[in-house]
Order: sequence, then structure tokens, then C-alpha cells
Amino acid sequence: MELTLYFPRDQALLFHDERNRGIEEVPALVAQLERRGATVLRVDPSALSAEHRFREYSKATIPAVYKKYEVKRIFGTNRHSACWFGIQVPALVVKGREDAVGDTYPHRGPGNTVVTIHQFLTAALTAMDNGG
Repeated sequence: MELTLYFPRDQALLFHDERNRGIEEVPALVAQLERRGATVLRVDPSALSAEHRFREYSKATIPAVYKKYEVKRIFGTNRHSACWFGIQVPALVVKGREDAVGDTYPHRGPGNTVVTIHQFLTAALTAMDNGG
């Protein structure tokens, strides 16, 4: 499993809403996955230019297109795509061996529910514990 975590150095900038539920535990959960063999790339988006950050956001939207879930209004507005990407709303891009497209978290799934980074990481660790 390959993970790219876009996470700001200054966590005071994070939004305190459903998109970031459990976000304070994410660095430790990512470290657990890394110890279990996941490859992790950590990116501080505040160190990127606006253009480079938008390019990273564009790559992160590819799974949403293929799997038909929403990320645009998770990471920005209809008029300002990616304005919160990685800084106010951290992002996790996951590439698995069996799924070339991967996934992006957080995202809005069926029933207008937000699937958070924390939810994905805890589920992945549980699956590993259960031999999955």
C-alpha cells in the first residue's frame, strides 16, 4: 500500500468539522501502517506554490472521477477548487496493489456522508489485524 499524506505543519489552520474528524490521531495511525509495510510520502502543502498544490489536488481527484464520489467541495468551493487542500483539510491518497486507481480521503460518499482519513486508517489497520 502506498500512501501520500498532505498534512500541514501548522495544525492550528485545520478546520474543526466532519471532514477532519479524528485528524489528531492521523499521524500516529499513518506511522502504524508504515511500520506494517506501507510506503508513506508525507507532504507539507504549505511549502508548495499554489500552482504545485493545485497539481497535487488534481492528481488526488482522479479516484473520485472513477469511483463517483465527491471531493471538490471537501477541499474547496465550486468557485475555488482546492483552496483548502492539504492545509485546512488534510488529504490522504491511497494506492493499493490490487486497485490501480486508489482512493482519496476525505471524500463524500453515498448518503452525503463524509468518509474521513481517520475512518480509512482505522479500517485498514483492523483489516491487517484480522489477516485482510
